[in-house]
Amino acid sequence: MGDLVDVLKKIFHSTTPVKVIGIRQGEKIHETLASSMEMIRSKDWGDFYQIKPDNRDLNYQLYFNQGQTTAENFKDYTSDNTDQLNPSEIETLLLGLSEVKKELKDR
Repeated sequence: MGDLVDVLKKIFHSTTPVKVIGIRQGEKIHETLASSMEMIRSKDWGDFYQIKPDNRDLNYQLYFNQGQTTAENFKDYTSDNTDQLNPSEIETLLLGLSEVKKELKDR
């Protein structure tokens, strides 16, 4: 089972069985959070990336005369190549959410 499911079952004291059904056709394994072209325009603030808007105009003469930063030194920022939370971190995050707090309080 996945870490998120395990933590949710622990938090809510659930004994509901979970059946893993596998990957469905067309389902993404890893989500692209920012493309390499977006990463060129991004600033890393430590806990998040600030991605500046793409304000290029359609004056292609600038492209031929001045060039542009290429994406060859940048890679896509995906759910596969970013830091993953461990179960303890997931639990801390979930227990800090007002929705989870309310649900636990109302039990």
